[in-house]
Amino acid sequence: AAVLLLGAGAAEGQMASFTRYQGSDPSLAVSFEYPAGWEPEESSGQTEAYHQVQVYGPKTVEDRLRTYLVVRRLPTQAHGGQHADADALLAHYLDTLMPTLEAEQTEDLIVAGLPAHHVLVRGTLRLPWESPQAVDVPVEGERVFLHHGDSLYEVAWLGTPEAAPALQEAFTRLLESLRLPE
Repeated sequence: AAVLLLGAGAAEGQMASFTRYQGSDPSLAVSFEYPAGWEPEESSGQTEAYHQVQVYGPKTVEDRLRTYLVVRRLPTQAHGGQHADADALLAHYLDTLMPTLEAEQTEDLIVAGLPAHHVLVRGTLRLPWESPQAVDVPVEGERVFLHHGDSLYEVAWLGTPEAAPALQEAFTRLLESLRLPE
């Protein structure tokens, strides 16, 4: 079972029901639960080797930002990837974080029976992207980094503060139900 401590304010029971995602591609053979009615989209990196599924929620109070959950799998450096382990992936994330966002590393977690790094993210994004009418939109989220076999996993959510309680609940359920390939 995953252990995840979240700040107060996560309202329990906001999600009516959950459904199970089961990756169809062997390169993303993960499964987890996510809110029913949300839309999973699988994709792969063109320049960087990764496979991911983003599960999009409804638009939030802020129209320019669509809430999402994401599970991304990257190969370790020994298997053609850029990062040796979860520590290196976390360091890269922190080094390349947008200047309008701040990350706070919290206590490590156990996810899918494995040690994982947990990061809280807060700040603003200029939305819509690259538009003269862009405005600063407050955002928050969480990221978890873990290492399993020849793969690294990054699991995250991002949304507006208004959407955060529902996203925290969905993220906790995803982490508790996450199954990685043997």
